[in-house]
Amino acid sequence: MSSMSQFLSQGGYAFYVWCSYGVCAVLMLGELIALRRGRKGTLERIRRLIRMRAEEASR
Repeated sequence: MSSMSQFLSQGGYAFYVWCSYGVCAVLMLGELIALRRGRKGTLERIRRLIRMRAEEASR
């Protein structure tokens, strides 16, 4: 059990280490969300462009 408590205490730097991991995880999650939103927007713009070109071609 001692090795687990040593691991969790990180040599006295536990607060800094675990906060760093937490911030990194939150930022990575935020990046995934931003990428998904950007992908949705890009796909919608492509759909609109295809519709506009189809309407122009049918005129």
